[in-house]
Amino acid sequence: MEANFRVIIKLGRTGLHGAKVEITALPTGRLIVTELTESSGRAVIKKLPRGDYHISVSYLGVTAGDLCFHVQAQSSVSARSTLRYRWGGYGVAMRAVAGSLEEVQPGKGVTLLKAKDGTLLAGEDGHPILKFDSGRTVPIEGAATSLENALTREVLRSQSNDKGMFQFAAVPDGTYVLHIEGGKTARTYAPTDMIVPVSHTATRDSVVLTLNEDGCGFIRFAPRWP
Repeated sequence: MEANFRVIIKLGRTGLHGAKVEITALPTGRLIVTELTESSGRAVIKKLPRGDYHISVSYLGVTAGDLCFHVQAQSSVSARSTLRYRWGGYGVAMRAVAGSLEEVQPGKGVTLLKAKDGTLLAGEDGHPILKFDSGRTVPIEGAATSLENALTREVLRSQSNDKGMFQFAAVPDGTYVLHIEGGKTARTYAPTDMIVPVSHTATRDSVVLTLNEDGCGFIRFAPRWP
């Protein structure tokens, strides 16, 4: 990359105002640049010293992209002067925005059954009797949910009920970010943001969001479409 370069982020043909641009120095991970894009969706990065960096670009909590790059002491013809990102061109379209939140609470796994006096119970073959507890799924009550229009920044708010259900009434067509945080859960989780395109021609009108541990050890919501 050039020492001076532009970052441009758009939804379709519209520049996104207020997208966050963060640059960290490598290998230390020290944050050295934080910029917000202007109304055209552009941010200008100036006078980066020679070195290795990581850039992350996000909007309304949803990452548009990231990149590791190098800045040389002298400019070269191969160095890039512009980074362009497209945001919001994905997600499952919904006709109405509603759904339910649930949490998978882990079980105890395999345990040995015991009698009241503490002795192990055995089957007819003499082997101990095993009990399998794979966990259970429970609704998440009291989670704060909001739906923010990506262009107008209008925000609709709701809250999950005792059955974990939430709903937003009469949502106009557009691209939105669904934000979820809090609620009664057995494990803490980071606030979650996901892109939701809304279209009156879509066929889906509900989603089940299940909170569980992913393969990397993070607690996240995973969508399931009924």
